[in-house]
Amino acid sequence: MRIILLGGSSLWMPMAAVIFWGTIITMFFILTVMPVAYWRFMGDPAKKLTKEVRMMSR
Repeated sequence: MRIILLGGSSLWMPMAAVIFWGTIITMFFILTVMPVAYWRFMGDPAKKLTKEVRMMSR
C-alpha cells in the first residue's frame, strides 16, 4: 500500500516520508531505549539514597 504524502510531489513526498519515519523512530528511541539505558548505567536512585542514609546513620 502506497501512502501519498503531500500530493505525491517528487520533492516533497520523499522529504515527508523521511520526516515521518524519523519522528517515529526517534519517539520510540526516546520513550524506550533512553530510560532503559539510564536505569542500566545509572542504577536505581532509591537504592543509592537508602545506602547513603544507612552509612550516615552509623
